[in-house]
Amino acid sequence: MIDFTDNARWPDDGIYKGIAAADYHALDAIGSGGVRTIHAKSPAHYKAELAATRKTTAAMDRGTVMHSMLLEPDEYTFRELPAANRSTIHGLDRLASFYAVNIGVHISDKVNEIMGAKNKSAPLKALVDDLERQFRDSGLTAVPGDVIDGGRQMTANLLSNQIAAAILSEGYGEVSLVWTLRHGGKGKARLDWWNPEWPCVLDLKTCPSVDYWSVFRKIRNEDLAIQAAHYLSGIELILGLEDRYRTEFIFAFAEAAPPYDSRLVMLGENTMDKARHDQAEAAYQYSMAKKNDYWPGYS
Repeated sequence: MIDFTDNARWPDDGIYKGIAAADYHALDAIGSGGVRTIHAKSPAHYKAELAATRKTTAAMDRGTVMHSMLLEPDEYTFRELPAANRSTIHGLDRLASFYAVNIGVHISDKVNEIMGAKNKSAPLKALVDDLERQFRDSGLTAVPGDVIDGGRQMTANLLSNQIAAAILSEGYGEVSLVWTLRHGGKGKARLDWWNPEWPCVLDLKTCPSVDYWSVFRKIRNEDLAIQAAHYLSGIELILGLEDRYRTEFIFAFAEAAPPYDSRLVMLGENTMDKARHDQAEAAYQYSMAKKNDYWPGYS
């Protein structure tokens, strides 16, 4: 049984449950993505990435829906966006009704007032924009129906795997770790699923195909072994050295298109030994860059 750190202590070193994703991402600490960028490129590239805007695709959205269905079913925040043309009065009216219903706002009087006016388009668009803002501020996300259907099928396929189902039958989703790096600065990790009784970490990844070579290329190209090493390093430094070697790290790769097949992968010890070395070196470079406020590039 794990004693989670009181959320009131955030962001002290510890293991947290229930930290909002926005609060986690805003934390001034290096996560596995940053460690992998420093390893593959440089501290200067990591610094530049912090200010970059992340773009999403429909495949990524399906993965996010699966992620939410599997790991946070009680906090499922996706809603099916109706097909509506924003350039028409009918489309705007439909969107206004969609957003209003989902946030519990009554707009019939306002809509009737707008519909009775000579110029309907501008005020109706302003109403939709305001309702959409309230919808997002409430933590909800609107996605097309095919994205939600794809997420459901990805979820069902992964749960048909007996090992994945056993791991997900107990444990905790969206667990946040914060720790002090060996040479200064903070490290962070957000575990998709942590089963401390197994003990193992399960990390979900979307992939165009889960055939052997596609998965191999994704692991290699995205330095996923370093991600695993970073997460296990956090567990080691928070819970003690023994837990690092006891905890298994398992990737669950899921296709984001039909037939939504899946595959579980656990990396070999030789691969992980090298990844631990690479992670430690990148973490050291981050610590020095943070300490000296100097973020060198390749040269």
